[in-house]
Amino acid sequence: DDYNPQFASGTNAIFVVMRGNCSFVTKVRVAEAKKAAAVVIVDNSGILTPEDVRRVVMASDGWGAAVTIPSIFLAQADGQPIIDALQQGKELKVTLSWTLEQTADHMQVNLWTSAGEKTGSFFLADFAKHALRFKSHLEFQQSYHVEELSGQTTDFNDQCWDGDVRYCEADPDGAGPITGREVLGEGL
Repeated sequence: DDYNPQFASGTNAIFVVMRGNCSFVTKVRVAEAKKAAAVVIVDNSGILTPEDVRRVVMASDGWGAAVTIPSIFLAQADGQPIIDALQQGKELKVTLSWTLEQTADHMQVNLWTSAGEKTGSFFLADFAKHALRFKSHLEFQQSYHVEELSGQTTDFNDQCWDGDVRYCEADPDGAGPITGREVLGEGL
């Protein structure tokens, strides 16, 4: 079972857990609290291929900044042999390594944010000084969240661009004066 290690803490153990029931960040935070050195999260769907998993972003749930240990996400086809060996009582030695594929002489960075999200603005201000070091080797694109109010036919809270419920943004300040429509307008 997840988070029931059969070893003493502090042994540089790498926890192996299945995806599901909580966020990636929660899994890693719990494992870190139990003294894991790293975490391997194995997909539980059986649908994702190793190639598909390479495109999955283990996004933060708002608590990611608290994580200080590495983690990696594996397709079930890659992770199941590890789980099987552990369930058979085998001791495994695992090395985790990360590489960045160099497909060109530049990198692409895409930041998804909202004009109403202060964290995104703070990040951009801080990132700008670092981006200058990359000069022409960095292609930066900022993208804005736009969502549809599914299950609704009317925009009751002025969250949508044109009165339709297809192009909307969450209200950033609740009962405050700023509306989702204004956030969309600022993003445009």
